[in-house]
Amino acid sequence: MKKISLLALTLSAGIGVNAGPGPVTGIEVKVTPGGNGVAFFNRQDTRPGDFRNEVILLNTSKPLTTITRTLPATRQICYFNNVATLVNSGDQVKMSLSLKSPGIYNVIWNGPSAGRNKLPYLIDSIYHQSGNPESIDAADEFISHSQQQVQQIIAKAKITDAENLAILKAFEQTRQLLVKHALLTKYPSLLPPKEYGSWCNRSIDIMSAGFSGLGDNNVIRQAAMLWWTGRKLEDSTLTTMSKLYEILHGSQSTYMKEVIGEEAFVMEARGSYFSGDLRHMYPLLQARLTPGTPCMKKIDSLYNAYSQLAPGKPAYDFALLNSEGKIVRLSDFRGKVVIIDFWATWCSGCIAALPVYHKARDMYKDKNDIVFLTVAWEGEGSEPFWKETSVKHGIDGVNNLFVPSDSKNPLIVPIRDRYCLTSVPRWVAIGTDGNFLNGWLGYPTDADFLQHVDNCYKMNSMKN
Repeated sequence: MKKISLLALTLSAGIGVNAGPGPVTGIEVKVTPGGNGVAFFNRQDTRPGDFRNEVILLNTSKPLTTITRTLPATRQICYFNNVATLVNSGDQVKMSLSLKSPGIYNVIWNGPSAGRNKLPYLIDSIYHQSGNPESIDAADEFISHSQQQVQQIIAKAKITDAENLAILKAFEQTRQLLVKHALLTKYPSLLPPKEYGSWCNRSIDIMSAGFSGLGDNNVIRQAAMLWWTGRKLEDSTLTTMSKLYEILHGSQSTYMKEVIGEEAFVMEARGSYFSGDLRHMYPLLQARLTPGTPCMKKIDSLYNAYSQLAPGKPAYDFALLNSEGKIVRLSDFRGKVVIIDFWATWCSGCIAALPVYHKARDMYKDKNDIVFLTVAWEGEGSEPFWKETSVKHGIDGVNNLFVPSDSKNPLIVPIRDRYCLTSVPRWVAIGTDGNFLNGWLGYPTDADFLQHVDNCYKMNSMKN
């Protein structure tokens, strides 16, 4: 069964956060090398968004490597190579790991808190015994039996603290989601979609404050993704904005809100740039997340960067070499609508879309108030291959430009930053006044792509 991972969450309702600095908390892990390194995931501080995702290299020439880390004074489940450990403020966790088989470790805990420390690992082991149920009834029976076993080991460890119980419950539910979605993936037609979705999320409290105690931000993200798969089966009309709204307004875990909020915002920005959804997300995130946290600072920074693409904002006046070795500036085309296709010779999708470029350009071949440019985003030293590829696909000439992907070149960095170049192909439309008409025209393979180009051309004409 695949292990979940999670993102940096801040916490609500007190789970995982102590009021003061608290006693020193630490972990010591003795590892018998079975690979080149181990991964360590934990919350690095009690402040929102501070997570440590660390890969620790091992000295394979030694029979044993001892790793020590100081942890924040907080309740959390941290992870050493997928071995989950429940840590409380003041614990001095002592573990020994030896590789049993690829990805599987023998683990021994020592010390006064060992009984509590190992509980998530035991829960994980219980749910790993699922044997891949072949029916709804079999999955329900397995989960019910597993729940009983979990209750027994928690009782044996004498865990009564409400916060620890909530964290363990949230962790167990991530395992239950994996069992259910393994069945859904293998047998997607066992139930009608709505019933299947309802079953997948039955007894799952994704809004629980206990998720703030999970120290691997990928686990939270995956748990929310599986939960949302069930919600979408229940209601196919739900959108990404629906998911964001439900989490931000329903979750009792500030960390969950931050993880899902940041993920949704980053995906929308990088996929659709300064879209309507991005503009709607931003005030919602501002209202529901804590200002000044690492998460919110990242969201603020991205919004400010992508807002440069808003219609009416000035497009950066670049100066680039064309196929003929001459400098071409954006301002050379002032008074014309400029359509730019950012592409790359290493991008198969870009090459496949070049016929669309030709078709778009040919639509306006009799117009003198619009121009089409190709701008290749290439590595240093690739000019000869760029020229060869440009000739092959019929785009060489004065309007075929080259921008090296040099992260340090002061002449190139503004182009990347001001046009938010994070992927290709990427088409933008600039008006006769040098301001953006549209910072993201969509994918050339979209059925309505050429209509978007024409809309920009007509929009500019209406302005004038």
